[in-house]
Amino acid sequence: TAFPENGYRFVCWQDESGEEVSKAESYSIDVEDQSRELMAVFEPDGSVHSLVVNAGPNPLAETEEPGGAVHVDGCDRTVFDGKNTVYRVNDQDTVTLTAIVTGEGLCFGGWIDDSGELVSEERITNIAVTEDMELTAVFEKMPDPDFDEPVEPVVPDDPGKDDPGKDNPGGGNSTGEKAGKVKTGDTADMAVFVILILLSVAVILEIRRRKIEIH
Repeated sequence: TAFPENGYRFVCWQDESGEEVSKAESYSIDVEDQSRELMAVFEPDGSVHSLVVNAGPNPLAETEEPGGAVHVDGCDRTVFDGKNTVYRVNDQDTVTLTAIVTGEGLCFGGWIDDSGELVSEERITNIAVTEDMELTAVFEKMPDPDFDEPVEPVVPDDPGKDDPGKDNPGGGNSTGEKAGKVKTGDTADMAVFVILILLSVAVILEIRRRKIEIH
């Protein structure tokens, strides 16, 4: 009689040549004439999935040692396949994965599946198991702390030299007056000077005229 484990169903009985001899879980044979070797064949029934959880390597180590450890909560049924501990999880059940960093100078980098795709960035995460899965906790080098770079002040090439076009777009002197124009005060002084010259000339001409009349 064949008794399938949880998550498997019975397929058939096969003999030593691989030929199917019966699909019944209970099968009777006559072994008086000759010895017989039979094997019960089972296959997954889809109600239970295999979950393998690994701790990724330490990127700072010269040897292939893991960068931490992993812990699985929510499933107590395990088997060892010769290489890994395999968790047998019922379909749609949720398990809690915890990554523990043990390597110095490392930090947790996320959970990835067997294709390298990121599954979760949380160190402690809940995973709903709907198929056979293999997950790996990634450990990375801890990033260097950020430091603000000091900002150097900008010094002009000749700080003592005025720039005539900086505050005075049209050019000119430091008082803000534009080049090529005469100050208002300069124009008034010039007018007074011209008037004085004209008056002086008029006075001289008047004096000469009177002298001529006397003679």
